[in-house]
Order: sequence, then structure tokens, then C-alpha cells
Amino acid sequence: MRSLRLICGILALSASSLAAHASAITFTETVTGSGSLNGSAFSSQLITITGSGDTSAITNPFAGTFDLVLTGGTLQIGAAAPVTFTNGLTAFAFANSFRAGLADSLSQNTILYTFASALGGYDLSTPISVTGTPGINSGTQFATSGGTFILSGDTGNSTFTAAPGAATPEPSSLLLLATGLAATAAVARRKPRLT
Repeated sequence: MRSLRLICGILALSASSLAAHASAITFTETVTGSGSLNGSAFSSQLITITGSGDTSAITNPFAGTFDLVLTGGTLQIGAAAPVTFTNGLTAFAFANSFRAGLADSLSQNTILYTFASALGGYDLSTPISVTGTPGINSGTQFATSGGTFILSGDTGNSTFTAAPGAATPEPSSLLLLATGLAATAAVARRKPRLT
């Protein structure tokens, strides 16, 4: 019995140190801009778009292009209460053309991006904060929980930020660890005892 505890302890320690972790990351784009939300016009307001994702889900559909579907995509205009993008958000980086930003997940239309040389080679997997020239899809309609959002103009620079979140164990790694420990315990119980 003592050797079984020792084996299980060693397996648990080694597996916990090798367990894969998904890296949570939160993307934020900000710009001062003009437009409308649900038909109500605004001008020269700080626009903040935010969403979170898991770096293990980053895709690379084309050379130098990276995408990550986000959860909890929100829009805040000035001091107003945030609203949610109903079609979801996708973070993107075009590493070869120095752009990164956020797009509507359903239509894939860009909502807002930042152009800056510091984004050359960026692949969405690491923290970064870059201020540069904004790019918008002027006049394009985006569905939110607060009505249709239209960004028609921007003033000054935009900022693209990727900030790390807390690492969380991947469920498949935890399941694999639990299965291995259960199998070890089952084998040890079936072993006949010598008297």
C-alpha cells in the first residue's frame, strides 16, 4: 500500500508540473470617434471595444494572418453602459501589413484596427500595447444588444492592447491526469497480496 501511495504521489506531482495550460488573453481597441448607437448620434467620444479569448484557439488561415474568436465582446461609448456585440468578436492580426484589430465574427467586417510598425510579426499570442493609425469600416452596421452600432469617423490615434488573463488548466489535460490516476489505483487494487 505504501508503494501505491508513493507511485500515485509521484505521478500526480509530475503530471501537475507538465499539465498544459490555456493562456487567457483580453484584447482591447480604443479610439476617439463619431457615429451612432441605436440611431442616437455621438461625436468625439472614447470608444472601447473589448473581448477575451484563449491563445490555444488562434488560427493561421493564411501566411502572416492570425484570427481568434473571442467571448464577451463588448462596446462602450464614453461613460455609457457597455453593450454586447450580438454576432461576437474576432481578434485579428495581419503581421505582414502591420495591422491588428477587432472584427464582427459573423460578417468578418472590421470594426476597428490599429496600424503600427510594432505590429509587424505579431500573432495574437502575446501581450502587447501599441498606439498607431486607426482603421475603421465607416458606415458599416454592427449588431449590439443596445441596437445598431455605426462608426463613421475617428480622431487621433487608436490603441490595440492584448493583456494576459489567468492561466486555466485545459479540461482534456485534467481528464487525462484523472484517468491515469484512476487506472493506477485500479491496477494496484487488483494485485493479489502475498502472505
